[in-house]
Amino acid sequence: MNQVSFDISSERRDGGVVVITIAGELELRAGADLKSRLSDAVDSGARTIVVDMSAVTFIDSTGLGALVGGLKRV
Repeated sequence: MNQVSFDISSERRDGGVVVITIAGELELRAGADLKSRLSDAVDSGARTIVVDMSAVTFIDSTGLGALVGGLKRV
């Protein structure tokens, strides 16, 4: 079985900006993690969220859905 590799981290910066950094493949498992991090950021009051996807090598519909869902929540 092919193992998918991804890493997601988030940090709150000055001014309440939340930066979520994604590396690797943004698919089913990573999409669920991203959706959770976006929800947590919005629930904590963040209104400026930056998603750094500069190291993403692949994205499927689940990952795209997580991004669209996060946008709608904000």
